[in-house]
Amino acid sequence: MIRAGLRGLTASVLLLTTAAQAEVLTVEGVYPADSDGAAAMKTIAVESFGGSDGADLAIRIEDALRAVEIDGRPYFRVLPSASGGADGVLRGTATAEIKRERYTEHSQLEQATDSRCEDNSSEQRSPETVVRELTGRIAGRLRGALAPTWRRESIRVLEDRKGLSREDGEKFKNALRLTKTDAGAACRQWQAIADANPGHAVTLFNIGLCDEAAGNLDGAERLYREAAQTSRAGNVGDGLGRIAARRRASRQLAAHSAR
Repeated sequence: MIRAGLRGLTASVLLLTTAAQAEVLTVEGVYPADSDGAAAMKTIAVESFGGSDGADLAIRIEDALRAVEIDGRPYFRVLPSASGGADGVLRGTATAEIKRERYTEHSQLEQATDSRCEDNSSEQRSPETVVRELTGRIAGRLRGALAPTWRRESIRVLEDRKGLSREDGEKFKNALRLTKTDAGAACRQWQAIADANPGHAVTLFNIGLCDEAAGNLDGAERLYREAAQTSRAGNVGDGLGRIAARRRASRQLAAHSAR
């Protein structure tokens, strides 16, 4: 069993190494909260939660909301009660139900399962540990519902050179290599290829990704839509989805600032 575990660990490391070598561009920005209606809230009161696990959940929610920062500034002012005229109030109860069977289950909106071999009690997590995990998960979910999130992602460029001449294909390959050392040069190379090959969907997508990485969302959207006319690659739809999300986040931030 030990040898099997080591083989599994080695395989995971190799997969991570391969992914890290992929040709990518870095995209970063603010993405929206799940709730548009929460955008106007600047102060939130977290009242005492009832139930055996309510106090712990309330503390975790307070910590999660106080930790929210956008552009280096706190996003919320968190109050201990609604007496201070908060824009929103959070209250509720939390009680974990523990069923001791062959597996341990928590029958709530958030669930966690802990299993073990009966002869290996040292690996079993305590019920308290599992409940702490659940309360942390709920607090994180609530944070995502109420506040936008800054995100940094490595997005893979497309690599299909089909439809290009041999010469432009070599330029395209060179641009792929340049993403690892000089993303700006890679983008300029793709732009030159696009000038000579109007409508080449893969090149259009990559230039759109360049614009998205540079924060030019209008330019990125235009290029993604051009690429979508001749390509059904999921990457194009993902790009348009990211831009729509970032625009939604901008509207939420504007509503928040207007308060």
